[in-house]
Amino acid sequence: MTDMTRRNLLVIAGATACACCLADAQAAPPRRRSHDDDEGGKGPTVKSLNVGKLSDYERPGFYDKFRPQKVMVCKLDDRLVVMSALCTHKGCTVKIDPAHPDQLQCPCHKAEYSDQGTAIKGPAKVSLVRYAVAESADGTIVADLTKSFEERKWEDPTAFVAVKK
Repeated sequence: MTDMTRRNLLVIAGATACACCLADAQAAPPRRRSHDDDEGGKGPTVKSLNVGKLSDYERPGFYDKFRPQKVMVCKLDDRLVVMSALCTHKGCTVKIDPAHPDQLQCPCHKAEYSDQGTAIKGPAKVSLVRYAVAESADGTIVADLTKSFEERKWEDPTAFVAVKK
């Protein structure tokens, strides 16, 4: 048996600390953190969201009334869309850019998104997802937050409500 040296003790202590950290990291999944609000990057907590009627969205652009639910509503020329308000880079909640009200900006790392939800400035490289929306017989628009669409599926007829001109 060899004598325990200071060097051997430090190597064993370091290896033990690394093993403990690894075990802890594997035990709990990583949590996305938002720097600007206390919800911490969690997605929407409700399964459906009544966003009102088309008449509530007269002007084109973003409406951030549902930002606390991690959702943005945007009226485009011919459609109303409901999209995630979580940055695709690190999950911070995006805000309407005061300098460019037709864009969203992540307050954490300054990623930017167009009114479509397309990532236009990094570090985000992926566009925001859109949620399924439907207009009921009484004109109420409900977003189904359990069904989302990546950019390549944005033309799906359930990814928007058509706006009559």
